[in-house]
Amino acid sequence: VLTTAKLRLADMEKNERAAAESNEAVFRGRMTFGDCVTIFKAQTDASKLLKPSAKSYRKEILDSIIKSWPDIKARDVRRFGPMELNTWAAKFSGEYSATRYNGAVGIMRNIFKVAIQSGALFRNPAQEIHRAKVRPKMLKLPSAKQFELFLKEIESANGRDSRKCADLVRFLSFGGFRISEAQNI
Repeated sequence: VLTTAKLRLADMEKNERAAAESNEAVFRGRMTFGDCVTIFKAQTDASKLLKPSAKSYRKEILDSIIKSWPDIKARDVRRFGPMELNTWAAKFSGEYSATRYNGAVGIMRNIFKVAIQSGALFRNPAQEIHRAKVRPKMLKLPSAKQFELFLKEIESANGRDSRKCADLVRFLSFGGFRISEAQNI
């Protein structure tokens, strides 16, 4: 639709200008982490391979990285060392879950890849950061007998739809659906 395309054109032009300004920083001989972030954001926004939720997740991760290291955007990308990044990672891992931490490590590596592609760096200092092991949650499920008692309690609640509610619980438990999947059935 032409009206939608016109609206998106302004955003696209803004992203391209930001990327061009960041590229000029490399030609001037200094590229900051903030310049890399700007290019990374522009690449993320322009990507047709990423879902909107993935783009949103990347922006959340970027915000948490910047929040955990307030002066990071002003630093020259050539001044980062593996020791310093590992110190940041240790602090970050203590504040966030293992999956969020791993996401931040991946984003950090991608931001430094932007600097490598731009010619400001030759190696990625974030490659030295180790990812955290994600441990699955231990589920504590009721026994078959407890589940049957639970269903009988729902059915005998004397509500208008008590029986239908019990049937819904059976459907969800025996079908193994996620809530979003069950809503589409």
